[in-house]
Amino acid sequence: MDNKNFPIVFFSEGDLNFTDLKNGKNPVFIFKQDNLVSQRVSQLAKDLNVQNVAECFTRLSVIGVSMFGLNGNIRLESYLFIYNRNGRLLLDAVGWTKPTVVLGKKVEDYQQQLEQFGDMTILISKELKKHIRQ
Repeated sequence: MDNKNFPIVFFSEGDLNFTDLKNGKNPVFIFKQDNLVSQRVSQLAKDLNVQNVAECFTRLSVIGVSMFGLNGNIRLESYLFIYNRNGRLLLDAVGWTKPTVVLGKKVEDYQQQLEQFGDMTILISKELKKHIRQ
């Protein structure tokens, strides 16, 4: 699949993953309340000698399925969390695209959502702007 927003997708293993987000786990709950994430973020900030760490998690999410699973609604969701050097969550922002109905048989169905990534980043930027002092 060719997509200008995601020309390369990296899959990290081991020490670069702050937590396991597989199988429908709630990223908002994990990044806001998991002490292990806080400890790992803090250690990363100290190792890199930075004041803040931003963690972003983006996924295609199935938000509804029709009777007998013939089609479903999907949306692109993105969650951004910014922590201080000590692993304390400073702020978070979330954005998601308008859902579309897909049959789940063609890659193009999913690509339509991925192409909305630019619009979603604008939504998240607006959320972040609320927290930035002018």
